[in-house]
Amino acid sequence: MQDNILHCQEFLSLFLPLDEVTIARIVGVIVRTQSDDKSVHSKFLADLCGNNTLDLSQMTDWDADTLIYATKQLAPELNWATIMENLDHEGFYIPNEAAFYFLMSVYKHAGQGHFPLRAICGSIWKNAEGQISLLKYAVSAPPEVFTFAHSGRQLSVLQAYVDVVNDHKVQIEHANHAWLCLDLLEVLCQLAERDHASSVRSILEHPLKYCPEVLLLGMAHINTASNLLQQEVSSAVIPILLQNADASGMIVHLWHVNPYILLRGLVDALSIDPENMSRFLAACQEIKILSPILDMIPYPFGVRLAALASCKGHINLEKWLSSNLNAYKDAFYEECIKFLKEVHLPAQVVTSNHFCSPNALRTIYSEASSTFLKVLQSHSGLVSSPHLSLEMDKLHVTYMGTNSRFKSSGSADLSSSDYYSEDIEAEANLYFHQLFSGQVTNDTMIRMLAHLKESTEKREQAIFRCMIVKLLTESFAKYPVRQLQMSAVLFGSLIKNQLITDHTLGIALLAVLDALHKSPSTNMYVFGVGALTQFVDRLIEWPDYVSLILKRLVLRGMHSELVVFIEQALARTSQAHAGHCPAVDEVHQAKAGLYFNQLFSGQLTNDEMIEMLAHFKESTDNRERAIFGCMIVLLFREFKLFAHFSKRVLKIYAVFTGSLIKNQLITNHTLDIALQNVLDSLHEPADSKMFYLGIRVLAQFVDRMIEWPHYCNRIVQISHVCSSHPELVAFVERGLSRVSQAHASQSSAADGCYANDIEAEATLHFQQMFSGQLTSDAVIQMLAQLKGSTDNRQQAIFPVHDC
Repeated sequence: MQDNILHCQEFLSLFLPLDEVTIARIVGVIVRTQSDDKSVHSKFLADLCGNNTLDLSQMTDWDADTLIYATKQLAPELNWATIMENLDHEGFYIPNEAAFYFLMSVYKHAGQGHFPLRAICGSIWKNAEGQISLLKYAVSAPPEVFTFAHSGRQLSVLQAYVDVVNDHKVQIEHANHAWLCLDLLEVLCQLAERDHASSVRSILEHPLKYCPEVLLLGMAHINTASNLLQQEVSSAVIPILLQNADASGMIVHLWHVNPYILLRGLVDALSIDPENMSRFLAACQEIKILSPILDMIPYPFGVRLAALASCKGHINLEKWLSSNLNAYKDAFYEECIKFLKEVHLPAQVVTSNHFCSPNALRTIYSEASSTFLKVLQSHSGLVSSPHLSLEMDKLHVTYMGTNSRFKSSGSADLSSSDYYSEDIEAEANLYFHQLFSGQVTNDTMIRMLAHLKESTEKREQAIFRCMIVKLLTESFAKYPVRQLQMSAVLFGSLIKNQLITDHTLGIALLAVLDALHKSPSTNMYVFGVGALTQFVDRLIEWPDYVSLILKRLVLRGMHSELVVFIEQALARTSQAHAGHCPAVDEVHQAKAGLYFNQLFSGQLTNDEMIEMLAHFKESTDNRERAIFGCMIVLLFREFKLFAHFSKRVLKIYAVFTGSLIKNQLITNHTLDIALQNVLDSLHEPADSKMFYLGIRVLAQFVDRMIEWPHYCNRIVQISHVCSSHPELVAFVERGLSRVSQAHASQSSAADGCYANDIEAEATLHFQQMFSGQLTSDAVIQMLAQLKGSTDNRQQAIFPVHDC
């Protein structure tokens, strides 16, 4: 042994004066001599002393005691904790367990207390591979060889944590406390995010198998740039945790420490096994964290958890849905629609869906569907996306078609306070059988449906609704040719004869458009053409819909006569408006569309849009005037199409349209069209979107209505306007009364009453103006002529007009 000491001293003397950095590099080389690769040793030793001829064989004979004794003889003041902190150098690597044990023996013989954990857990080494090689053996070493128990940051081994691990194989008091050391976990997480994830995962295999809950609790305290390792651990452990009946204690610990790692693991657990939803709900309810969990969990899982919680009586589902729809609008609305679609997918589709739920859960979700539909329909005004509104309408009809006993709370066309009982369905099927068997003609069927729709008997109304639902949810693709053609004629006739309106009409039109996009060789294409042929005369009501149809080149090639008919009808409509509305070219239409998008998306306020249009109207720039004209044309050309949009969009459109009238930005024939559109809307049922639109437009320019007494009288004569908006009618009537009193006062102050024939002629002029025979401008010119006339009779007519 004395020879070894002398040889060691001789070797170390080559590096005098010795310091901590040099000794750390020498120790690193000696540690690597524990492997069989001598070429590696030579390289690093040569780098260290500039001599590659040294005999390395004797270095393998040095034990820790020899190295420490020789070192203290040459440099007694060395700090071995600092030496360990300088192991981060090129070439340092622990090749095997023997090398690790040798290193620990060296430090133990140095006799300077616990191994300095900051040396290996304080930060990421430049030589990350060397650090990982050391940690690999440190975490699995027995406590007498290496321990993390003296770490300054570790999970407190309080009774709460002992409870967590009592039922598991690991015994904390016999372990080296590696997985309670937060510094260790943090450095492993950082190494994993610096391209060493594979090596770190291999280190974590043991704790994931034997003490997963302890590892998860520790990871919950760590926060790094991407939280990669933390998320992987939560995804691996939480599904296991939820299988434990006593999981609530662990969940509450995680919730208080790091709710996000809990939610991330939960999401993965639910994706693996939907049954985990019930287990998690039970735990949340036990520890009273259900409400905040619902606020934080991603929408796809939140709506399911809420549906399940509602079934258990833990939450008010309507209130919860309403709150989230008001807060998150389109994003949450879309997720609810996805949920409803998945719940009601055909069985063969459901089996491939990652949200596929066991029968018990699917039953619960299905039971909650009626509440979802009810709340979504009542909040449709919050939705800005027309696509979502249409999806909701389609879903509603589909749902009613697959669940005929659903008690609806919505649509004027399809819903009812009655159930579709078996006898209702049987009679509806009987009528269809009579049609397809030739016992009744299509015209007879349409007349019968019209009668059922307008009937005062609830049973007949229910039969009508049931038949419409069946038609709109039926798949015609597999029908024989004869029945397919008859179905197409009936379907198109419903649209032609206005037996379906509002959102039901939108669904029907979309069904036809979808059919026309199929291959011409398919039954659905044949169905689409057959249905379209029936209501082609109504297409001019929906110019945008027509433009989508005319884009089908196949339709042009195979049914050119139908396309020509449509285009000629549109041309006639365009000519009828010629002289009244500016031309609409593609450039100006694109710019106009941009402004409308800004209005409906909230980028432009209504007042800003009105101010801009007022400028455009009076502008000396031809381009700006053209854009103004284009916007007005588009606005009123698509008036009826807005029946298919959400109430939010309707409200914006209504305020804007009414503001145009209020601020006198539209006149003459365009004003007549606008006022007539409003009047037509008010004649629609009080629960329809068109009536909603008309009322909202009217509310904007109600102060101007006394300018048109006959128009006011026509409005106050609409019974359901009076019953649904009495305050509006009262306001209009008071305005008319004030005008009448003013007229009477001025008339009595004049030289007696005007002759009956003079008053009759003045009234005639007013009637011509209100009926559209005279424009407002023409009346103004006429009044100027009457006022300046030298004819006494014409001068007598003028004050009557002036009143």
